Amino acid sequence: ERELLTTILEETDRLNRLVCNILDLARIRAGALMPSRHEAGLDEIAEAVVARLAPRLGDVVVALDIADDVPSVEVDEMQLDQVITNLLENAARHSPPAGEIRLSVAPTDGVVGVTVTDRGPGVPAEDRERVFEAFYRGASTPDLPGTGLGLAIANAIVTAHGGRIWVQDAPEGGAAFTFEIPAHEPDVRAEQEASA
Repeated sequence: ERELLTTILEETDRLNRLVCNILDLARIRAGALMPSRHEAGLDEIAEAVVARLAPRLGDVVVALDIADDVPSVEVDEMQLDQVITNLLENAARHSPPAGEIRLSVAPTDGVVGVTVTDRGPGVPAEDRERVFEAFYRGASTPDLPGTGLGLAIANAIVTAHGGRIWVQDAPEGGAAFTFEIPAHEPDVRAEQEASA
């Protein structure tokens, strides 16, 4: 009986996430995805997501690699939380048993970059643009669970923040999904507003 209840709860959670993803996609297509921006740290958002998701990722281990002095960014925290959540869940689905996922956050050239690296099969070069399309499922892993919505939603959110997202081969095998968000530069903005 307990196993049956556990299965019901798991399936209810999965259905709830599917409905939320479909609603998010509908909002995106209607042009209603408007970030409510506030100054925040992508490093802090990443740490919170990892702490929340760890119990749901099974035996997959997430290693955090956060640079010193990560600048703040002007973002919708809930939306960026969803991007990192979607990338981690995607990486976990494609990771081998007891595999490691690396989540890195670092500033470079006026942006803050977040990279999620897994040790899975990787993404073939011909699929690297299509994986960000709604409902697209890679031909190499057709039996894995998922809706084909997570990466499309992540792409839309990052784009709405003036950033970009892409996937490439990880150095040690697997896939490395990276997104970049323009860094918040309060001093420059204040000077521009003062001179306007």
